[in-house]
Amino acid sequence: MDPPRALPRSRILPYIKGSVGVPYGLIGVLLPAVAMVRIDIHTLKPGVHEFDLAPSANDLEIDAEQFQDISVHVRLEISRRNIMAMLGTNATVRLECDRTLVEFTQHITGSFGVLFAPPETIENIESEHGGDDIRSLSATDEYIDLTDVARDTLLLSVPVRKVAQGAEEAEIQTTFGEPDETEIDPRWAELARIRDQMNKDHP
Repeated sequence: MDPPRALPRSRILPYIKGSVGVPYGLIGVLLPAVAMVRIDIHTLKPGVHEFDLAPSANDLEIDAEQFQDISVHVRLEISRRNIMAMLGTNATVRLECDRTLVEFTQHITGSFGVLFAPPETIENIESEHGGDDIRSLSATDEYIDLTDVARDTLLLSVPVRKVAQGAEEAEIQTTFGEPDETEIDPRWAELARIRDQMNKDHP
């Protein structure tokens, strides 16, 4: 079998520009399995750039049955050596109510920022600012991968306490099983007395 041939750039770019998460600078055979949230940076000039992405749950490696209608807004502030990436996420998530155990859907939003900087400056930046939101950026990098940032931002925006609308006011059953016969409704007390007497007379 002949090895795959590199596709002409004129054939690759239209497909790439219509696909979320594939770097624009890719050269060669385009594989459908490539599906990440990536931003091409090698053509971007210093300044502010904004992108609206619509990755699937599979792109982010999260449960497609739980997360739907995902959108990610990316704002890049590019300087000569650093890139500050701000992400805003939106999604519809399917949850189970903690009070009623009934499934419901809820709109969730989240935001997170991460700084991309040259490796030789990261240690100084971390000592001054701390945090885990600093990543390495080399001068030869053609894209930044925000897949895990978008995924973690979505997962962290899922509420810890999951309560469906109206569930706070709902009456929740707190007793289960057969009623205790020792607690007789006063309205039936006389009948209970007659029953007990009959059982005594006719064992």
